[in-house]
Amino acid sequence: MRVSRVPRDKHRPHGIQYALTLHRPGGKRILGYDNAHAAPARSNPSRRSRRPVAFDHIHRGQRVTHYVFESPGKLLEDFWADVEAALEMERTEK
Repeated sequence: MRVSRVPRDKHRPHGIQYALTLHRPGGKRILGYDNAHAAPARSNPSRRSRRPVAFDHIHRGQRVTHYVFESPGKLLEDFWADVEAALEMERTEK
């Protein structure tokens, strides 16, 4: 986990830059919550939905989805819930 206070701007309106990640032994990322860069825009045919300005997003394997930041506490709660789900999935795949 890496968290820093930063000046508020349109990409980090909450004034926090963060990277919360879960890795397999050997370093391959399983799960990551961060706001280091913009998440990719949707690629579906109805590209009417615009990319959110805030950089908050989640990496699950190769998938990247937008994340709606509510508060630091909610961010941690959501991350740890996803860690538990990812670890359970890893256990059942073995």
